[in-house]
Amino acid sequence: MTDRPILFSAPMIRALLDGRKTQTRRALKLPKKTFSGGPIYERPDMGGWEPTISGGGGTFTINRAGERIPAPERVAIWHKTTGVCMEVPIQIGDRLWVREAWRSNWGQDSYDDNLGRVRTPKDFDPATSAIEYIADGTFELGGKNYPGMFMPRWASRLTLIVTDVRVQRLRDISGADSIAEGVQCGTCDAMGKSACSGLGCFASVAKFAALWNTINGPGAWESNPWVAAYSFTVHKRNIDAMSAT
Repeated sequence: MTDRPILFSAPMIRALLDGRKTQTRRALKLPKKTFSGGPIYERPDMGGWEPTISGGGGTFTINRAGERIPAPERVAIWHKTTGVCMEVPIQIGDRLWVREAWRSNWGQDSYDDNLGRVRTPKDFDPATSAIEYIADGTFELGGKNYPGMFMPRWASRLTLIVTDVRVQRLRDISGADSIAEGVQCGTCDAMGKSACSGLGCFASVAKFAALWNTINGPGAWESNPWVAAYSFTVHKRNIDAMSAT
Protein backbone atom coordinates (compact mmCIF):
# COMPACT_ATOMS: atom_id res chain seq x y z
CA MET A 1 0.00 0.00 0.00
CA THR A 2 1.33 3.40 -1.04
CA ASP A 3 0.00 6.88 -0.25
CA ARG A 4 -0.04 9.23 -3.24
CA PRO A 5 -1.49 12.66 -4.05
CA ILE A 6 -3.95 12.96 -6.92
CA LEU A 7 -5.22 16.18 -8.50
CA PHE A 8 -8.84 16.87 -9.49
CA SER A 9 -10.63 19.89 -10.97
CA ALA A 10 -13.46 21.61 -9.10
CA PRO A 11 -16.26 19.87 -11.09
CA MET A 12 -14.72 16.48 -10.33
CA ILE A 13 -14.35 17.40 -6.65
CA ARG A 14 -18.06 18.13 -6.55
CA ALA A 15 -18.74 14.78 -8.23
CA LEU A 16 -16.65 13.03 -5.56
CA LEU A 17 -18.50 14.83 -2.77
CA ASP A 18 -21.88 14.01 -4.33
CA GLY A 19 -20.99 10.31 -4.63
CA ARG A 20 -21.20 10.41 -8.44
CA LYS A 21 -17.53 9.73 -9.15
CA THR A 22 -15.93 6.37 -8.35
CA GLN A 23 -13.50 6.09 -11.25
CA THR A 24 -10.75 8.16 -12.85
CA ARG A 25 -8.64 7.61 -15.94
CA ARG A 26 -5.08 8.84 -16.33
CA ALA A 27 -3.05 8.71 -19.54
CA LEU A 28 0.02 6.48 -19.30
CA LYS A 29 3.43 7.85 -20.22
CA LEU A 30 4.74 4.85 -22.12
CA PRO A 31 8.47 4.16 -22.43
CA LYS A 32 10.04 5.38 -25.65
CA LYS A 33 13.16 3.18 -25.51
CA THR A 34 13.88 -0.53 -25.28
CA PHE A 35 15.97 -2.13 -22.53
CA SER A 36 19.06 -1.67 -24.71
CA GLY A 37 18.38 2.04 -25.16
CA GLY A 38 17.10 1.89 -28.72
CA PRO A 39 13.74 3.27 -29.85
CA ILE A 40 10.55 1.27 -29.39
CA TYR A 41 9.67 -0.43 -32.66
CA GLU A 42 6.91 -2.77 -33.78
CA ARG A 43 6.68 -5.82 -35.99
CA PRO A 44 3.18 -6.47 -37.33
CA ASP A 45 3.58 -10.20 -36.69
CA MET A 46 4.45 -9.61 -33.02
CA GLY A 47 2.29 -6.64 -32.03
CA GLY A 48 2.54 -3.53 -29.86
CA TRP A 49 1.35 -2.51 -26.39
CA GLU A 50 -0.94 -4.82 -24.43
CA PRO A 51 -2.25 -4.98 -20.83
CA THR A 52 -0.53 -7.52 -18.61
CA ILE A 53 0.29 -8.47 -15.02
CA SER A 54 3.75 -8.08 -13.50
CA GLY A 55 4.85 -10.37 -10.68
CA GLY A 56 2.74 -12.94 -8.89
CA GLY A 57 2.60 -16.59 -9.90
CA GLY A 58 5.71 -17.57 -7.99
CA THR A 59 7.96 -14.85 -9.44
CA PHE A 60 10.55 -13.28 -7.18
CA THR A 61 13.44 -10.85 -6.90
CA ILE A 62 16.77 -11.49 -5.21
CA ASN A 63 18.13 -9.06 -2.62
CA ARG A 64 21.77 -8.38 -1.85
CA ALA A 65 21.83 -11.21 0.66
CA GLY A 66 20.79 -13.65 -2.06
CA GLU A 67 17.33 -14.15 -0.58
CA ARG A 68 14.31 -14.66 -2.80
CA ILE A 69 11.64 -12.00 -2.26
CA PRO A 70 8.19 -12.86 -3.71
CA ALA A 71 7.16 -10.28 -6.32
CA PRO A 72 3.63 -8.96 -5.70
CA GLU A 73 1.14 -9.06 -8.55
CA ARG A 74 0.80 -5.63 -10.13
CA VAL A 75 -1.14 -4.28 -13.11
CA ALA A 76 1.16 -3.38 -16.00
CA ILE A 77 1.44 -2.82 -19.74
CA TRP A 78 4.01 -4.48 -21.98
CA HIS A 79 5.24 -4.19 -25.55
CA LYS A 80 4.93 -7.50 -27.39
CA THR A 81 7.65 -6.75 -29.95
CA THR A 82 10.38 -5.51 -27.61
CA GLY A 83 9.34 -7.05 -24.27
CA VAL A 84 9.43 -3.69 -22.46
CA CYS A 85 7.11 -3.80 -19.42
CA MET A 86 5.91 -0.90 -17.28
CA GLU A 87 3.84 -1.14 -14.11
CA VAL A 88 1.12 1.50 -13.75
CA PRO A 89 1.91 4.04 -11.01
CA ILE A 90 -1.17 3.35 -8.85
CA GLN A 91 -2.12 -0.15 -7.71
CA ILE A 92 -5.01 -1.82 -5.86
CA GLY A 93 -4.91 -0.94 -2.17
CA ASP A 94 -3.10 2.38 -2.66
CA ARG A 95 -4.53 5.40 -0.85
CA LEU A 96 -4.86 8.67 -2.73
CA TRP A 97 -5.16 12.00 -0.94
CA VAL A 98 -7.02 14.44 -3.13
CA ARG A 99 -5.55 17.77 -4.11
CA GLU A 100 -7.92 20.57 -5.10
CA ALA A 101 -7.95 24.35 -5.43
CA TRP A 102 -8.10 26.03 -2.01
CA ARG A 103 -7.52 29.26 -0.13
CA SER A 104 -6.33 30.22 3.31
CA ASN A 105 -7.12 32.84 5.92
CA TRP A 106 -6.03 36.26 4.66
CA GLY A 107 -3.64 36.69 7.60
CA GLN A 108 -1.64 33.67 6.46
CA ASP A 109 -0.92 35.29 3.13
CA SER A 110 0.61 38.49 4.50
CA TYR A 111 4.31 39.13 4.92
CA ASP A 112 5.85 37.45 7.92
CA ASP A 113 6.92 40.16 10.38
CA ASN A 114 10.12 38.35 11.30
CA LEU A 115 11.21 36.92 7.95
CA GLY A 116 9.96 39.65 5.64
CA ARG A 117 8.61 37.21 3.07
CA VAL A 118 5.28 35.85 1.85
CA ARG A 119 4.20 32.62 3.47
CA THR A 120 3.83 29.56 1.25
CA PRO A 121 1.68 26.44 1.76
CA LYS A 122 4.55 24.51 3.32
CA ASP A 123 4.77 27.17 6.05
CA PHE A 124 1.17 26.69 7.17
CA ASP A 125 0.53 25.08 10.53
CA PRO A 126 -2.36 22.58 10.30
CA ALA A 127 -3.23 23.28 13.93
CA THR A 128 -3.99 26.94 13.29
CA SER A 129 -4.50 27.37 9.54
CA ALA A 130 -8.01 28.01 8.28
CA ILE A 131 -8.78 26.48 4.88
CA GLU A 132 -11.55 26.98 2.33
CA TYR A 133 -12.12 24.73 -0.67
CA ILE A 134 -12.75 26.48 -3.98
CA ALA A 135 -15.11 23.74 -5.21
CA ASP A 136 -17.54 24.65 -2.42
CA GLY A 137 -17.80 28.24 -3.62
CA THR A 138 -17.51 29.78 -0.16
CA PHE A 139 -15.09 32.68 0.10
CA GLU A 140 -15.23 34.00 3.64
CA LEU A 141 -11.56 33.87 4.61
CA GLY A 142 -10.42 36.31 1.94
CA GLY A 143 -6.95 34.81 1.50
CA LYS A 144 -5.01 33.95 -1.62
CA ASN A 145 -6.25 31.24 -3.98
CA TYR A 146 -3.87 28.30 -4.43
CA PRO A 147 -4.07 25.74 -7.26
CA GLY A 148 -4.50 22.14 -6.21
CA MET A 149 -0.88 21.26 -6.99
CA PHE A 150 0.10 23.36 -3.94
CA MET A 151 -2.31 21.73 -1.51
CA PRO A 152 -0.40 20.16 1.43
CA ARG A 153 -1.33 16.69 2.59
CA TRP A 154 -2.75 17.88 5.90
CA ALA A 155 -5.26 20.19 4.15
CA SER A 156 -6.77 17.45 1.97
CA ARG A 157 -10.35 16.54 2.93
CA LEU A 158 -10.88 13.53 0.64
CA THR A 159 -9.14 10.15 0.58
CA LEU A 160 -9.63 7.52 -2.14
CA ILE A 161 -8.84 3.83 -1.64
CA VAL A 162 -8.16 2.05 -4.95
CA THR A 163 -10.23 -1.11 -5.44
CA ASP A 164 -9.55 -1.95 -9.09
CA VAL A 165 -7.00 -1.07 -11.79
CA ARG A 166 -7.36 -1.70 -15.52
CA VAL A 167 -5.20 -0.81 -18.51
CA GLN A 168 -7.17 -0.01 -21.64
CA ARG A 169 -7.50 2.35 -24.56
CA LEU A 170 -9.28 5.56 -23.61
CA ARG A 171 -12.09 5.11 -26.13
CA ASP A 172 -12.89 1.61 -24.85
CA ILE A 173 -14.75 3.24 -21.94
CA SER A 174 -18.31 1.96 -21.51
CA GLY A 175 -21.42 4.01 -20.81
CA ALA A 176 -21.52 2.76 -17.22
CA ASP A 177 -17.87 3.67 -16.70
CA SER A 178 -18.39 7.16 -18.13
CA ILE A 179 -21.12 7.69 -15.53
CA ALA A 180 -18.77 6.37 -12.83
CA GLU A 181 -16.31 9.05 -14.00
CA GLY A 182 -18.77 11.63 -12.68
CA VAL A 183 -20.36 12.63 -15.99
CA GLN A 184 -23.96 13.81 -15.67
CA CYS A 185 -26.08 12.52 -18.55
CA GLY A 186 -29.60 13.84 -19.03
CA THR A 187 -30.54 10.86 -21.20
CA CYS A 188 -29.54 8.39 -18.50
CA ASP A 189 -31.27 10.42 -15.77
CA ALA A 190 -34.51 10.47 -17.78
CA MET A 191 -34.36 6.70 -18.28
CA GLY A 192 -33.43 5.86 -14.70
CA LYS A 193 -29.85 5.18 -15.81
CA SER A 194 -31.02 2.04 -17.64
CA ALA A 195 -29.36 3.37 -20.80
CA CYS A 196 -25.96 3.13 -19.10
CA SER A 197 -26.19 -0.64 -18.66
CA GLY A 198 -25.87 -3.37 -21.23
CA LEU A 199 -24.56 -1.85 -24.44
CA GLY A 200 -23.97 1.47 -22.70
CA CYS A 201 -25.06 5.03 -23.31
CA PHE A 202 -23.53 6.92 -26.22
CA ALA A 203 -24.65 10.24 -24.74
CA SER A 204 -22.66 9.74 -21.52
CA VAL A 205 -19.58 8.61 -23.45
CA ALA A 206 -19.83 11.70 -25.67
CA LYS A 207 -20.00 13.90 -22.57
CA PHE A 208 -16.94 12.17 -21.13
CA ALA A 209 -15.09 12.65 -24.44
CA ALA A 210 -15.82 16.39 -24.31
CA LEU A 211 -14.66 16.53 -20.69
CA TRP A 212 -11.42 14.71 -21.55
CA ASN A 213 -10.67 17.18 -24.35
CA THR A 214 -11.41 20.11 -22.03
CA ILE A 215 -8.89 18.83 -19.48
CA ASN A 216 -6.23 17.43 -21.82
CA GLY A 217 -6.54 19.65 -24.89
CA PRO A 218 -8.17 19.45 -28.34
CA GLY A 219 -7.79 16.07 -30.02
CA ALA A 220 -6.86 14.26 -26.80
CA TRP A 221 -9.89 11.96 -27.03
CA GLU A 222 -9.34 11.30 -30.72
CA SER A 223 -5.71 10.25 -30.11
CA ASN A 224 -7.07 7.33 -28.02
CA PRO A 225 -4.10 6.91 -25.64
CA TRP A 226 -3.48 3.99 -23.33
CA VAL A 227 -4.85 4.84 -19.89
CA ALA A 228 -5.00 3.37 -16.42
CA ALA A 229 -8.60 3.20 -15.20
CA TYR A 230 -8.77 3.37 -11.41
CA SER A 231 -11.87 2.47 -9.38
CA PHE A 232 -12.01 3.59 -5.76
CA THR A 233 -14.08 4.18 -2.67
CA VAL A 234 -14.42 7.79 -1.50
CA HIS A 235 -13.81 8.73 2.14
CA LYS A 236 -14.58 12.27 3.27
CA ARG A 237 -11.68 12.38 5.69
CA ASN A 238 -8.07 13.47 5.66
CA ILE A 239 -5.75 10.56 4.97
CA ASP A 240 -3.90 10.95 8.26
CA ALA A 241 -7.16 11.11 10.21
CA MET A 242 -8.00 7.74 8.66
CA SER A 243 -4.63 6.38 9.73
CA ALA A 244 -5.25 7.43 13.31
CA THR A 245 -8.41 5.34 13.67
